[in-house]
Amino acid sequence: MSKKRKNSGLPVIILILVILVGLVLFGMLGVYVFKSTNFVFRGLSRIIPYPAVMVNWDFVGYDDYSDNIVTMRRFLSNEEEVVVTEEEIRDRVLNRLIANAVLEQMADERDIKVFDYEIEKVFQAAIEGLNPEEEIEKDLKKLFGWNTDEYKKNVVRPFVLQNKLTKAIYDDQADAAEQFAIFLQEEIATAKIIYFVPH
Repeated sequence: MSKKRKNSGLPVIILILVILVGLVLFGMLGVYVFKSTNFVFRGLSRIIPYPAVMVNWDFVGYDDYSDNIVTMRRFLSNEEEVVVTEEEIRDRVLNRLIANAVLEQMADERDIKVFDYEIEKVFQAAIEGLNPEEEIEKDLKKLFGWNTDEYKKNVVRPFVLQNKLTKAIYDDQADAAEQFAIFLQEEIATAKIIYFVPH
């Protein structure tokens, strides 16, 4: 009798494992074979951390990659007379995500942090004199599909981080921004990058 009870949960556990493995494989098929950025695979990639690219052993998730692809498509659809192929969109997104990953690594090496108040200060300076914040929120939604928090995370934060790194490395030299741009490209060129998506 105890043997029968002991094994009664085994089929349920096996069924759960089969379903989980099936979901992982289904997601891998959609992400890596069909290169899908639809909501099903984007949602699945938020649960299962499929990598899009690895930069110096740090993974950039497929969820970030696919969200940025959708954002870039949306932004370009609002631009008249701009014709960009899917390959160019993928390349732009990957280049940006790789640059951001390298910036984060450089900041970690130098113990440079970006604080919320710094992001907010730059954001407020950028929108000063523009439409009320509700209008800005609508504009961001229309252009990028983002709310202000997502815009701050994806655009303002990397901008602040790059400025802090520029100042830390080149102090207040007149051509610091240009020198840092060259330095960043050199860092990217020497980074160990493994692509899991087309590039």
